Amino acid sequence: MEFPSNVSRRELFLLSLAAALPLVKRPTSDWMAQFPHLARYCKELRKVPGGHYQIGNDTHADIERPRHAVTLSAFRLGATPVSVALWKEYCKSVSLEMPAAPAWGWLDDHPVVNISYIDITTPVHASGKPGFLAWAVVTSGVPLMLPTEAQWEAAAQNKQASDDYPWGPIFDRSKLWCSKDAWKDAQKTASTLRKDRIHSNAHGIRDLIGNVWEWCQDWNGPYSADSLVDPLGPSTGTRRALRGGSWYNEWPDVFRTAYRYRMLPEKREDNIGFRLAAAK
Repeated sequence: MEFPSNVSRRELFLLSLAAALPLVKRPTSDWMAQFPHLARYCKELRKVPGGHYQIGNDTHADIERPRHAVTLSAFRLGATPVSVALWKEYCKSVSLEMPAAPAWGWLDDHPVVNISYIDITTPVHASGKPGFLAWAVVTSGVPLMLPTEAQWEAAAQNKQASDDYPWGPIFDRSKLWCSKDAWKDAQKTASTLRKDRIHSNAHGIRDLIGNVWEWCQDWNGPYSADSLVDPLGPSTGTRRALRGGSWYNEWPDVFRTAYRYRMLPEKREDNIGFRLAAAK
């Protein structure tokens, strides 16, 4: 069973609870002490103000056209991608094996990779184990979900929304983790807690650009020219949206905030991770 893409955020929350409640053992005492990585992630969700945003780009790829207005309710977004340590916490809690490790192994403070959209969003897997989001929602009581494309792009934009990058109009390799330069350690993910080659935006959100591609809630599909409120994207499709570029990429165009990528929801790659969002 997979979350529908055309339901409200509140309905997504209730679907997670209803599907996973019988399968997730609620902590017998303070859940924040038992699951410190989940607790920290929830505590560090950053506020993104509601309002009017311009999404898309009219000067690059067709899939980014038309540039259009959206109105978003205030929401919160993870300060970093979800870490290996947090995914380990989930696996231990529901007695699930970790996915195949990337070539560099599992490093707790790095983004988790080799995770499919289905691994994240399916309330209950065929194995009978709850999916990650369902576990996280039931355990924390926080209505967590993947961000929509519109939320992701709005959060990533510079104050000057016409700028291609979160920091301004010009590509700057010092502000992201990618493979462009001959960095000895660039051919893998980087710590979500590092101090260099990273950009922290005005909301305190890090690594929106580079390190790992990030799954979004939407099916990939053409934009509507209509001015929409809290858009969820197409109701059906074959591929899910990803944003942000990764350690593997080197082409500056990939790291623009409006750049759109897509992947089959069952795919797992060592340059794809995710971050979580929540309602205000």
